[in-house]
Amino acid sequence: MESNTGQVFNLVSLYDRFQEVQDKRKPKGKRYALATILMGIFLAKLCGEDKPSGIAEWVRLREQWITQDAEAEARVHAASQYLSAYSGGCDR
Repeated sequence: MESNTGQVFNLVSLYDRFQEVQDKRKPKGKRYALATILMGIFLAKLCGEDKPSGIAEWVRLREQWITQDAEAEARVHAASQYLSAYSGGCDR
């Protein structure tokens, strides 16, 4: 049986939880905050995107919706660019 009710969650709380994830990248690879990248991926996947290029495009188109202030918008824009670069040739 399907339900037509949705889930409501606080994006700030979600971002705070993503900040708790240990970032195992080397310092040279930490151009963008892992929490920001994870937030974009999570929301895009929740909305049905399954390829890196689709995730990157989804995030890019919703930067203002995801963010609430200029600093957060810059972080999400940077993550979108990162995902776009990463997606080159990765879609299968």
